[in-house]
Amino acid sequence: LRDTGLAHLLAISGLHMALFAGAIFWGVRGLLALLPTLALKVPIKKWAAAAALIGGFGYLLVSGGSVATQRAFVMFTLIFVAVMLDRPAITMRNVALAAMIVMVLTPEAVMEASFQMSFSAAIALVAFYEASRPWLSRWNSAMAERGMVAKGVLYLGGIALTSIVASLATAPFAAFHFNRVVDFGLVANLAAMPIVGFVVMPAALLAFVAMPFGLEAIPLWAAGQGISLITMVADTVASWPGAITAVPAMPDVSLALLIAGGLWMALWATSLRWIGMLGPILGIALAMTSPYPDVLVDRDAELVAVRDVDERLALSASRRAGFSAETWLRRDADLRSQKMAAASLFVCDADGCISQHADIGLISVPRTWRGLVEDCDEAAVIVTDTYAPLACRVPVIIDRSALQRRGSHALYSDAHMPMGVRIVTACDVSGI
Repeated sequence: LRDTGLAHLLAISGLHMALFAGAIFWGVRGLLALLPTLALKVPIKKWAAAAALIGGFGYLLVSGGSVATQRAFVMFTLIFVAVMLDRPAITMRNVALAAMIVMVLTPEAVMEASFQMSFSAAIALVAFYEASRPWLSRWNSAMAERGMVAKGVLYLGGIALTSIVASLATAPFAAFHFNRVVDFGLVANLAAMPIVGFVVMPAALLAFVAMPFGLEAIPLWAAGQGISLITMVADTVASWPGAITAVPAMPDVSLALLIAGGLWMALWATSLRWIGMLGPILGIALAMTSPYPDVLVDRDAELVAVRDVDERLALSASRRAGFSAETWLRRDADLRSQKMAAASLFVCDADGCISQHADIGLISVPRTWRGLVEDCDEAAVIVTDTYAPLACRVPVIIDRSALQRRGSHALYSDAHMPMGVRIVTACDVSGI
């Protein structure tokens, strides 16, 4: 699901709230419209909005009230309240107000990937559909007059447009937080979303209504069949070559430039919006030219990574510190396993491991006191989980004392530094 851009189906958020509350809204409005006397005298649209708001609140409680569901409920509350007040329902102002409410309630959410991705998608979709409303309205009117096939094409076209816009808006955050972008998300969403909208969610809603009468078995079976189809779609698309593209870690300022440029393009309604393209251009250029560490050291000295002549990380161990290994390789856009990344460059024996870096020199990871003493005469960098002897004159010593004080280390080859190496520690980054 993650590798096909369908992981959003796992979070009870905007999609689920839209389908659930939207079904109540249109269902109640449709039933009230069957009574002409009532429909002509009372505002049935507002009554339907009130019913959908109550149903959405119940769905929030039943679902467990996760942060993502809370955000969705806030957004849909604003939409239904706008309907009841005869105001435009889906506007950038409502998105901004929803974001402000969420930030007041949970300010720490701003730093979370889910907040950033959900609101970036919402902002992009609202901005796109506001800008393209004239020609989309003409297209919708023309297609609606051509029968059911044309309406099906219109529905799939809406899914495709929504998927493209949302994917472009969330891609910078997916690259920054998860170091990957999905290449076939459009195909997977085109195949899976109709199943969600026409099978899974309606069946789940029917099961919810039928539970008090003990009749939920059939709609739950139907929902299960739909979920099996979605899983099959995900398995198929994820197995295609090139389903994902690994993206190396980018600096914070690159993401900031991408966000600033995207917001500029979304908020301006004139041709000035295209100035915002400078943000993504500069952000991507900066990300592509940022240096990557030549040596990485785990905070317990259990694992060391050295960049080889092919610009890929070689690991000192095939099993130790698996979380660090997975994180380093992922942030380096390297899809190899830890075992594969540990199959070259390091030479190991009973006393430890050594590796040669083209610019820095010999890097030693001794495991015994004898290995530590021997490498004190030859190495340029020593990494050890014990305390290095005072007599050791190696230019860069990363021992237990340094790791306890500074945490994990990253070394960059830099001819302008006194020892030819620039060192950045976890303490430097976190400020703790």
